[in-house]
Amino acid sequence: MNMEYEERQIEVGGLTTRYLTAGNNDPPLVLLHGVGDSAIDWSWIIEDIGTQHRVLAPDFPGAGDSAKPDRNYSIDFLTQFLSDFLHTLEIPKALLGGNSLGGLIALRFALSNPEQVPALILVDSMGCGQVVNPICSELQT
Repeated sequence: MNMEYEERQIEVGGLTTRYLTAGNNDPPLVLLHGVGDSAIDWSWIIEDIGTQHRVLAPDFPGAGDSAKPDRNYSIDFLTQFLSDFLHTLEIPKALLGGNSLGGLIALRFALSNPEQVPALILVDSMGCGQVVNPICSELQT
């Protein structure tokens, strides 16, 4: 049984944020997109996963239909955005899934907040070592 996903907007840390959502079963699953992508990249799977979980896929600031403030989109900024997103939606614990940059943000958040992340799904993730991706040297700073 498939269900349709919904597109919603909320304010996260003063920034208008679009996210896609489906389902309502706990634990929630938050899907994070990669560089140059948006939540729409998860649209093909949200409805199926929504039969088992509450699924949320936000656009990072600067991507998709979310606000695009003139600022440095650092790893720390995006990790704080994820924390603020979960807090705004009153989600104390969530499964995290991330692709590319989204995987790095999910990994960083999970390492800093292990009590909030019972499971982590990394898909072609940044952050797995310089042999895999040279951008990962930022993790060591």
